[in-house]
Amino acid sequence: GAKKMAEESAAASTFFGDFLWASERSGYSHLYLHCGATGRCLRAITAGEWAVEEVKGVDEARGWVYFTGTKSGALEKHLYRARLWAAAAAAA
Repeated sequence: GAKKMAEESAAASTFFGDFLWASERSGYSHLYLHCGATGRCLRAITAGEWAVEEVKGVDEARGWVYFTGTKSGALEKHLYRARLWAAAAAAA
């Protein structure tokens, strides 16, 4: 479930001192980028009326996180990717 995914995400997806955390605070399981120094949430990586199922990988060099989710429908599970950083930060 989401708790297991959050524990795996936090343990496996630390980069540049920051880390990913999964939470159901919106009512759906989504990924959030947190500051490694303060623990403060920097931004939501995913959002919407669907759920992130499992983090599959993080490409720090290119700034992507890969995950499975139900964005295409509750009965479908697909592989998606999302930017780790906002577009302006990713271009820098």
